[in-house]
Amino acid sequence: MNGVVIPVPFHTDMPEAKDFVANMQKMFGVNPTWRTFASLDAMNAILVDSHVDTTRQEIQAKLQDKNFQVAGSTEAVRFLPNGDRIGRGVLVQIKPQAKGYRFAMMTP
Repeated sequence: MNGVVIPVPFHTDMPEAKDFVANMQKMFGVNPTWRTFASLDAMNAILVDSHVDTTRQEIQAKLQDKNFQVAGSTEAVRFLPNGDRIGRGVLVQIKPQAKGYRFAMMTP
């Protein structure tokens, strides 16, 4: 797997992730992963303007609205008509380290 390049939606070395990474380190003592980033943004999108009695259909309609936007971890959370998130990802390369491997962000 050494040298394999894969796309990811988030990496801790992204300049716009600096504050998010610092907050996660302060709150939980760990570096966030792309899963942390995606999970937090998904919860923010679902919970914005939601109430206890909000139905799944109402949440889906809200997320499908072309004007829907909510602040995310590193950028605004918005969706394409097909439900995919609009956002920029980065390429990472698998590189060896002392114990195992790491995902190193590639720069253009």
